[in-house]
This record gives sequence, structure tokens and C-alpha cells, in this order.
Amino acid sequence: MHYRFDTRTKIHMDVELRLNGFSLGCFQTRDIDSMGVFIEAPQTGLHLHDVIEIDFLFDATGRDTHTQRGVVVRCAEDGVAVMFVAESVALCEALGDQLFNRYPPGYTTLAS
Repeated sequence: MHYRFDTRTKIHMDVELRLNGFSLGCFQTRDIDSMGVFIEAPQTGLHLHDVIEIDFLFDATGRDTHTQRGVVVRCAEDGVAVMFVAESVALCEALGDQLFNRYPPGYTTLAS
């Protein structure tokens, strides 16, 4: 079954995952859209329907971050798919800036 409404964009970005306030470590995103993200996070111990916090780390210093809550909707050997609890205009704007700064104007999405 296909539940995606938006096109996923392949982007590798550092994130920190937290469950119940405890850090699970730093990982990387694989792809993202306005509804969710796949995070390459093997062996985190996360389970389906866990509510987690994702800290998107926009710079190496950790000062430029955005926190987004999400629900684990799929667990795989190589990571987890997370659906955002609510759409965040601030996250979309920050990610838009990151995509613009990281990729040339002709960059295409996974669906292209």
C-alpha cells in the first residue's frame, strides 16, 4: 500500500534521536518529505508506534537545530520510517534552506 502524499527528497542530514528524553545517538536521514523521514538508524531498539523526538542538526556545532516529534511507522534492519506528529512550517523552511544550500538548482527528487 502506498500512503505517501508528497515526493520524498533524498538528503543526508545529521539527526539526533531521543526517546522519553534519552538520547539514542546521532544518525543520518536518507530521505524526507513534509509528512515524515527515513532515518538510517539500525539497532536503536525503537518499536512501531514509539513517539520520538528528532533533532535536525543543521550545522556541525549543534547550535542550529530544529526539534520535531514523530511516530515510528516502520522498522527495518537499516533504520526507521517516522511520520511527523504535525506539519511544521519552521522545519519545512529550514529544510528548504538546507536543500538550497547543499544542492544545485537542477537537483531532482527521487520521483524525477
